[in-house]
Amino acid sequence: PGVELALLFLGAIAGGDDRLLDRGAADAFSGSSGAEIEQAVISSLYRALEQKRQLDTGLLLDEIRDTIPLSVSRRESIEELRRQCQGRFASVR
Repeated sequence: PGVELALLFLGAIAGGDDRLLDRGAADAFSGSSGAEIEQAVISSLYRALEQKRQLDTGLLLDEIRDTIPLSVSRRESIEELRRQCQGRFASVR
């Protein structure tokens, strides 16, 4: 789903050039939320402007790889919250 979200954001924000991202880039989105992917697209656009160059796959993937997803950086907090919620709330799974 990460690649599809990135393509959606590229279409909405970067003018729809889906050639910037090939389907083989799915691993770069592992663990990222939609908001994190959106921000990586926006950051890569700013980086391209700063460097006075066209947005390309390399810039986009660099931004995605430099973004540490909350599911990774806050793993322990998320697991603790899930543990506390067990038996108190209905499961969505």
